[in-house]
Amino acid sequence: MDDNSTLKPFEQRIVQTLQLAEERGYNLTVAQLASKLIGGSISINELRRILPTLNALEMESDIVATKE
Repeated sequence: MDDNSTLKPFEQRIVQTLQLAEERGYNLTVAQLASKLIGGSISINELRRILPTLNALEMESDIVATKE
């Protein structure tokens, strides 16, 4: 896993959830990420607001992934 120490705790949860899913061969949609977020779910709208601010992530259609 990459060093996520520069991310805020909430941002770390998002990245760690995606990394965990990707290590297991899964891609997550925004809705899946919102509901499966490590540490507890958040609303889809809140997640959609936050995702564009995270440079460690990329989106294609409704799929969210970490940048490799």
